[in-house]
Amino acid sequence: MSLLKDAGNGALDKWKTQPIGGEIRPEVWGQIFDAQPKHRQAQDFTECLQKTHATWVMDIDHPCR
Repeated sequence: MSLLKDAGNGALDKWKTQPIGGEIRPEVWGQIFDAQPKHRQAQDFTECLQKTHATWVMDIDHPCR
């Protein structure tokens, strides 16, 4: 969010006209949807979606081979 805020209102409002998305950090795969994720970098998933208005979020919990 800090990077979006630094980029200005155009970046903060981009979700209104363009799909945006990202990836759940690999460090929290397999636990981000737990009631109490153990990883110190885990954030509340619902709160993140509400603040960023992400259209899609990748959650891949296996290595590509």
